[in-house]
Amino acid sequence: MLIFIFVPIGLLAAALIAARTFKLNRANHDILKAELQRLEEGGSKADVTLETRQVVELLTGHSYEKCWPDQADI
Repeated sequence: MLIFIFVPIGLLAAALIAARTFKLNRANHDILKAELQRLEEGGSKADVTLETRQVVELLTGHSYEKCWPDQADI
């Protein structure tokens, strides 16, 4: 009976901790979507704003330059 009480509580606590450390929120998601649309429309990676660069690197864990291939690489 204790398993049916404490295991779900422990798993719920672990899920809440994991959710608090997740960096994707509405503002970051909007910035990422806008950057993807800008690049798909032919925008240059050299024209990225500092805020966008920081958000992309925060979410991916990679440098901005390595996130998407250049058009010549495709």
